[in-house]
Amino acid sequence: MGAFNTIINDSKISRIGLIQGLSQGSLQTFVFLWSPALRKFAEYAPAGTLGVDEDGQPEYGLIFGAFMACGVLGGFAEPLFHRLTTRFTSPQEVLKEEKTSSSDGTVQSSEGDFKPVAVDFLCTICYLFSALLFVVPVLVSKDSAYSFSICAGAFLVYEFLVGLYMPCEGVIRSSYMPNDSICSLMTMLRVVVNVAVALGVVSTNYVSFTSAFAALSVMMVVSAILQISLVPREELFQIFKKLKKLRHGKEKVA
Repeated sequence: MGAFNTIINDSKISRIGLIQGLSQGSLQTFVFLWSPALRKFAEYAPAGTLGVDEDGQPEYGLIFGAFMACGVLGGFAEPLFHRLTTRFTSPQEVLKEEKTSSSDGTVQSSEGDFKPVAVDFLCTICYLFSALLFVVPVLVSKDSAYSFSICAGAFLVYEFLVGLYMPCEGVIRSSYMPNDSICSLMTMLRVVVNVAVALGVVSTNYVSFTSAFAALSVMMVVSAILQISLVPREELFQIFKKLKKLRHGKEKVA
């Protein structure tokens, strides 16, 4: 009951539950969609296409292994993207290193990488790009010789983004949710994931995979909108100002 009251009374926690429920639901639904989609596109792939065996079927083991590798690479790249986003979304005074002397006389520094605004912004970008990648199977022609390679490449990039935003979601949970009840909150919010996955899997029996991918794209767009809504307006104005300065600077250079 305490977790339920917290979710109802705190709009940020409610939005985080919906965001992560939709993103994780999209991922788990994608697990059921990528193989039939690639199997359909592989019918028109030319012989010798990477990822297609001699019988014209997708090499599922190779592709799944590549998915996992891209996810790992995304996880390794997350600190780099996190620092870049922090530098872009934070004022310069926040980024100045605070040097403190330890007991043994060595000097240590920190940059305050865990600013929630930077993580919110990074997740928003990942969700938007994921939505665009989910549209790829909808837009490509099914009888094109290059559809298989294009979709497989889009799926690999999506798995990279999954590895990128999953650590950020953990940071968001620890930043916005109370530590003493985070397990109860996430258990209750997991219902959103289960409902999304159930509807997604059941829908594949009645709609085409292209329609299912379109629905996943919409889910990720909704996640991005809800995620950016967590950023205070004054922070958004500062980000837009930086974008304008960068654009004007490029125009002057040109």
